[in-house]
Amino acid sequence: MALLVTGVVSTVSYFSVSNSLLREQVARQKAVTAEKAEAHHRKAAEIARNLAEEKETEARTARDAALLARGEAEDLLNYMLFDLRQQLEPLGRSRLLASVSEKAEQYFAKQPVLAGDGSLERNRAVMYYNRGYILLAQGDVPGAVAAFRSARTGTEARLKEKDDAERRLDLATASHGLGLALRASGEVEPARALFEEILRSLAEQHDANATRLLSATLEQLGELQLRAGQAPAAEASFLEQESRLRELAKSAPEDPRTLRALAIACEKVGGVLQLSGRLDESLAKFQEEVDLLRTLSGQHLDDLILRRNLAVALEKLGTLQLALHRLEDAKPQFEERLRESELLERVDPRRLEFRRDLAVAHQRLAGVLLALHDLPGARSHAQTDLELTRGLAAEYPVDPGIQGDLAASKCQLGFLILKSGPPTAARVAEARGRLEQSAEILRKLAAAGQSDERGKAVLKEIEKALRELPAAK
Repeated sequence: MALLVTGVVSTVSYFSVSNSLLREQVARQKAVTAEKAEAHHRKAAEIARNLAEEKETEARTARDAALLARGEAEDLLNYMLFDLRQQLEPLGRSRLLASVSEKAEQYFAKQPVLAGDGSLERNRAVMYYNRGYILLAQGDVPGAVAAFRSARTGTEARLKEKDDAERRLDLATASHGLGLALRASGEVEPARALFEEILRSLAEQHDANATRLLSATLEQLGELQLRAGQAPAAEASFLEQESRLRELAKSAPEDPRTLRALAIACEKVGGVLQLSGRLDESLAKFQEEVDLLRTLSGQHLDDLILRRNLAVALEKLGTLQLALHRLEDAKPQFEERLRESELLERVDPRRLEFRRDLAVAHQRLAGVLLALHDLPGARSHAQTDLELTRGLAAEYPVDPGIQGDLAASKCQLGFLILKSGPPTAARVAEARGRLEQSAEILRKLAAAGQSDERGKAVLKEIEKALRELPAAK
């Protein structure tokens, strides 16, 4: 019996140990399985994370590539607008850019504003800036104002994100364009406020671009001051403009942009000096302007606007020499002015301002030759002027400026006829006809409210001359 009990106890103990070992083995197996499952989950999570990162990287790369492509396209578009504008404006072909700039605006209108993407938003502002100048050149002043406002709004937003010299210059540039457009629209005080704001914002910047913009702003401010009767303030603005450009020219003596701007500054200072009666000082400034423009036009033969500026500067110099009774000095200026106008008209015979300039150049030279008592020469140029102006007046019958030119041409020729010999019946009749035709044109312009003070004064002079015509011999 004891042996049986011992056997049973031994069997129970064996099964107990076996069960314990089995449970321990199962537990270990579960632990291993759990560990493997955890490792598998970690691996799966790592794979998922890697896949997500890869997708994010691919998306970021694709976005960066798209932004780069968009940026490059916009850079090219703006380069085309700016570069073509710089090339076409001297040729008088700004209108060719109208459709290009319109397409550019439509393109940017479809692009979303991307936070933090400064370069692309700068491109948008640059596009509006270039479009503003193109519209202004076309005479679309309201459109130009709107475009420049958009450019300014964009640059203001970028400046709020980050204030640096480049963005302040961008804002000043957009503000300058807006000031020009506002001035053209007759909003003088808002334009003046913008110009004064530019002077304050760029006061501490001394690089070439900032200096050129400051000088252009001083010119605009000086013109507004002059129109407001503030001659001393205008003179100070123009002198500061000239001073800044002279400093800039020291570092880049061959830069055409600086030299052209300096020529303009000389003309502005010369004009103020002339108004104040300091004619000799004014003459020196006008002479420097002519010298600068003559040099530049010789270096840039295809820049038609530059050559036209030279022609205008020659006339101003010659007119001042006439006022100083230096007739022999004045004559070469008007002869060169005529040659420049003839050249421009040959290069682009369909361009209205060149055709009109040529007629006026003949008229001005006729006046000088008359003062020098060269009556045959004066009458020849006056006759050419009349023929050219008559053709323009036939093409543009409602243009008050051209009709005024025609009246002046007839008037000048009428007086020349009277001075070219004894008052024969034929001569007096011819002169009377010219003067009466001129008076009729001027009366019509006055009735339409299109005559200026000079036109009214000329009409009084003609009416007086008609009353005092000598009796025919």
